[in-house]
Amino acid sequence: MWNSWQFWVVVYLVSTVMFSQVFHASNRKMKDAGALTILLEGCTAFFACLFIPFFPMKWPTSFEVYITLGIVMILYAITDRLNIEARYGLAPSTFSMLKQLSTVFLMIFGFLFLKEPFVLKKVIGACLIFLSNIFLAFDNNGKIHLNKYFIMSFISNFLFAIAML
Repeated sequence: MWNSWQFWVVVYLVSTVMFSQVFHASNRKMKDAGALTILLEGCTAFFACLFIPFFPMKWPTSFEVYITLGIVMILYAITDRLNIEARYGLAPSTFSMLKQLSTVFLMIFGFLFLKEPFVLKKVIGACLIFLSNIFLAFDNNGKIHLNKYFIMSFISNFLFAIAML
C-alpha cells in the first residue's frame, strides 16, 4: 500500500482539499496577513526540520549556492504572502485553477532557458490551463473582471515559476 502511487495520489487529493477548505475558513477571520504568512512559514519550517534525520547532511562549498538560496527564499516568501492575500479574496476552486498557471510558466521557461524538448501533449495541456484561466477572468455578464486578488495570484504563480527555475 505504501508503495502504490494510487494511494499517494488519494492522500494528496484529500490533504489538498482539506488544507484549502480549512485555510480558506481561517483566512476569512485573519486580521493581519503578514502574521498569518509568518505562522505558515514557521509551521512549514518546523515540519521540514522533522525530516532532517532521514537525509544525509552535505554543505555546499560554492558561494553561489548560498546566494541562489537567498534569492529563492525571498521569492518564495513573496509568493506565500501574495498567495495568502489571494486566498482571502478568491474561492478555493478559483485559487486552485489559478495555481496551475505556475506549471504553464515553468513549461515556457523550460523551453526558453533550459532547452527542454517541444512536446505536443505538454503544449496542449498548457494551452488548456491558460484558456481555463482566461475564462475565470470573465464575470457572469461576459465582461473581463480582474480584481486585485486575481492579479496577486497571477504574479505569485509567475514568481513561483521563477523561483523553481
